[in-house]
Amino acid sequence: MSNNLGFIHRFAPGNRPEAAPLVLLHGTGGDESDLLPLGRAISPGSALLSPRGQVLENGMPRFFRRLAESGVPPRSHAGKPSGRDWVMNRVGNASSGGTTKHQVPALA
Repeated sequence: MSNNLGFIHRFAPGNRPEAAPLVLLHGTGGDESDLLPLGRAISPGSALLSPRGQVLENGMPRFFRRLAESGVPPRSHAGKPSGRDWVMNRVGNASSGGTTKHQVPALA
C-alpha cells in the first residue's frame, strides 16, 4: 500500500511488457486490495494499479459522492487533482522511461 501520489493505492508491476496495465476500481466499501486477484486472473502479467476511493459514505470508501440514491455529481473533488489525472500520471510512470505505449481512454 502506498500514498505517495495523493491516493492510497496498491501497484503491482507487470512482467509482460506487451500486456496493457489494468486500473482496478473497487465498489463502495471495498479497498485497494480487493480486486488484485481478479486483475491477475483477467490479465496475467499486466501491471495492476488499484487506488482506494477518497470519498467516505457511512465510513466506507468510494470514488464519488452520492447526490441521491441513484446519482453522482460530475465532480466530487473540487480543488483536488482529478482521479483521471492521477491514474494517467501513475500509468504513464509505470513503464520504463516514464511513458507507456498503451492508450488510456478519456473518462467523461
